[in-house]
Formats: sequence, structure tokens, C-alpha cells
Amino acid sequence: MSIDGRAFANKFVVYDGKPLVGEGGKLLAGHEELLQPHIDRLLKKLYTGLNDDTDTNYSMYTGIGGIAYLHWHMYHKLGKDPKYLGQAYGYIKHHLRHLKGRRVTFLCGDAGPLALGAVICSEMGKADKAQDLVKRLEAMHEDVCSDRNLPDEILFGRSGYLFALLFVQRHLGDEKIDNSVIYKVFQSVIDRGRGLSREEGFSHPLMYRWHDRYYLGAAHGLAGILNILMQVPDPTGKLIGKIRWYRQYLYLQFAQWCGDYGKHGCRTPDTPFSLFEGMAGTIYFLIDILDPSKSHFPAFEL
Repeated sequence: MSIDGRAFANKFVVYDGKPLVGEGGKLLAGHEELLQPHIDRLLKKLYTGLNDDTDTNYSMYTGIGGIAYLHWHMYHKLGKDPKYLGQAYGYIKHHLRHLKGRRVTFLCGDAGPLALGAVICSEMGKADKAQDLVKRLEAMHEDVCSDRNLPDEILFGRSGYLFALLFVQRHLGDEKIDNSVIYKVFQSVIDRGRGLSREEGFSHPLMYRWHDRYYLGAAHGLAGILNILMQVPDPTGKLIGKIRWYRQYLYLQFAQWCGDYGKHGCRTPDTPFSLFEGMAGTIYFLIDILDPSKSHFPAFEL
């Protein structure tokens, strides 16, 4: 670790060029065997921590919604064991009846549990329940588009709600979400970005603010907003673009480092078992690396 505690010594050997994945895109067997014990150990630790957790936060970002998302992810990545799908539903079903209506996004608001709940219910054969959740999700769009105080960024704004709509479409089919709803939200984000750019005299066509400040990053800034906008299908059905991360060797090395979670002296996060700040995120990443060709960052890529 460096003097200021912000970096760790790189003890890994230089990549020798040997293949790490097979033709199907999955890790070769020897590398997969390195990660699976870490996944199993961290899951046991996660469940122990959750048993002692009384937090009522249901968000994807730091709450029980993220734990449900992790188990849904495990269902799809670890052989479609129905146990994981049942666990995902078990974590989220209570909160679907008690959403607070204060925030609208996939990560931090009601849209996340509604979208994930709809997908889980559909996969469990609960078609009526899934349709009800989709309708509740779509019904939010009028307020999302008309609220002038709502930002456009991902964590708390329109782009975060837009992702929830795209998430349902991606996993349940284009017909499950009215495209006019998606394009209305999309156009709202575009119009606000154009308006601010003109108002402030920027040379580029879109600009956004968060609490009266300009951000470029993923959570509150331009990068995150544009990433979501580029995933909206155009009228011909083709995607505007995708941003994918894929660096086999670096991710495998980092995954092995993550396997020693809790031993590096890192600061304990405020929500130590959550998807975006804690242990659930590490487990999610390790599972993704088992099949890196299909890996994606939750709530940013479909």
C-alpha cells in the first residue's frame, strides 16, 4: 500500500500471452477453479451479515434490491438453479408492496425494484404479477418527464429511470414496454441537455448539471447520461451504440485480488454488504468473470 493508503503494490506476474478463455468466451477450467471457492466463501459471509442487518433500504445501490439483483444474476450465470431465482424474489417481494415514491431511478428509486421484480416474476411464471409491475413502472413516466426539478443523471434522475424501462425491454421483449414511453423520456433528456448547452454557450450539443455543477462522470455526469442514451434503440431497431469493457488478463488478476476481500486493509464502506459499496458487488464481479464475454456493469449496460 502507498503512503497515503490509496494504492496497493502490484505483485502479479506479467501476462505471458497464454489464452485465458475458451472459444465460447468462458474462462478456461483452471482459472474458473481459482474463483469459485472465493465466491462460495464470500456468499456465506454475505448471508451472515444480512441476517444481522435491519436496514429497510430497498434500493439497488446500497439496499436489499441490490441483493435481489445479485441473486437474479447468480441464477443466470450459475446454471439457472431455481433456488437463486426464488431467493431473488424473496428479497424483493415485500418491498414491492411498500415503495415510497420519493425517487424514480433504477439504482436509487422505485423503478429498480419494479423493473427487476417484473423480470423475476416473469421468469417464475407469475405473468399477471409481472404485468402489474410493468404498468406501475410505465405509469411513472409522466411525472419523470414533467418534473422540472428532477435531474437527468443516473443515480437520481431521468437517465436512471430510462435504464429501468430499457432493462425490462431487454429481458422481457420489446413489446413489454411501450416504445412511445421510452422515446418520450429519451426526448426529454435530449431536450434538457440541448437547452442547457445553448443557455450556457457550450460548443457541444448536450450539457447537464447536478446541483448547479457540471459533472463528467458516470454517477452524476455526462458520461453516465450519454451511456444510457446510446442504448436506446433507434426507429429502425438498431442500437445507437454500446460501451463494453473487456480486458481479460487485467480483470482476472483483479478478480483474484478481490478474492481476498477484507484482507487488504480497505476502509469498511457504510453499507458493507451492498451491491455498489460492499461485498455483494465483489461477488457479482467474480461471477461475471467466469464468463467475461457476457459481463456487464449493472444499471449501466444491458
